[in-house]
Amino acid sequence: MFRKALRAVLLSLAGLVAAALAALAIVVAVLAAGRAADRRDQAARLASYRAEAPAAAPSLAADLEIPDGLPFARLRLLATHNSYRAAGSRLGLFLVGLVEPEWPAKLAYAHRSLREQLDAGVRSFELDLRPKGRGFVMSHVPLVDQRSVAPDFGLALEELALWSDRNPGHLPVVIIVEAKDDYAFLDPLLGPWDLAAFGRLDTALREGLGTRLYTPDEFRGDRPDLPTARWRDGWPNVSELRGRFVFVLHEDERHRATYTRDRSALEGAALFVCSPPGSPDSGFAILNDATDLASIKNALREGLIVRTRADADLETSAARLEAALVSFAQIVSTDYPPYAPAPDGYVASLPGGAYADDRGGPVRGD
Repeated sequence: MFRKALRAVLLSLAGLVAAALAALAIVVAVLAAGRAADRRDQAARLASYRAEAPAAAPSLAADLEIPDGLPFARLRLLATHNSYRAAGSRLGLFLVGLVEPEWPAKLAYAHRSLREQLDAGVRSFELDLRPKGRGFVMSHVPLVDQRSVAPDFGLALEELALWSDRNPGHLPVVIIVEAKDDYAFLDPLLGPWDLAAFGRLDTALREGLGTRLYTPDEFRGDRPDLPTARWRDGWPNVSELRGRFVFVLHEDERHRATYTRDRSALEGAALFVCSPPGSPDSGFAILNDATDLASIKNALREGLIVRTRADADLETSAARLEAALVSFAQIVSTDYPPYAPAPDGYVASLPGGAYADDRGGPVRGD
């Protein structure tokens, strides 16, 4: 009697486990199908773009109006936050909410393709990269929040290069790379951000963009480090950076230590980094609190290029937007560029997507 009861219990448990595994497999398949669709859409858009007759973007005219002699540190650029992200699926956001209950409400935004953003005047992106195989993919959270207008980084670089070639003389495009490794267990094929992965990233940037890529070596020249180059020579003028892309590793001391190993002044590196002003590799700063004007101004006085945010977590205010615009930070990021206003009509914009700061902002001790 006991054996029969035990057998029945075990069979019931086995049935429950099998049902749970089947349900999990369906969930994974549904989420993976969405990602595969994004990849097909990205490839199809790029194929269509290649086939189009070359034509300049509507925003190029505004770029060409910026004086060539303007120093890069005096240029203001409009940026988007998590620029690769498409609208999350209901299933994925539901699963995200089980672990991070506040996140679904903060993730109710999406961006157009990189080309469309560039066409509209956006001149700075933020991209979340994850190593996968020999390449890189873009996703906010693996599996559950991975919908993207540019899931494949290699194709994204081709899109950027193609747009650049068709818009000669465009302003420099600053791309902040966030090396993501959180929730990596959700995709066993993801790899670590080790020295080899960063080496592959450097190679991908050089092969994908060629001479369009502006590197720390070019900025440093024959100076011993980046701070010396900033103070002795200053940032290059717009004329030297037209048609170029500047890649920056997002602020993260752990990843910075790996990336700069054996090259403290970024010798041979493809990316700039965010670090304290006196560090030999310092060039950029991420100061997302636009209301902390003292920190932003101090960074500007050290000659750093600063990215701040006009809004965050879909919380908007006229005061924060105004703070970002008057801070003189060179890069102002938003989830709501002019072509995608918030439900209440809020947008963050710069005239033409970029403009010359001729008002004497606090750069190099002003």
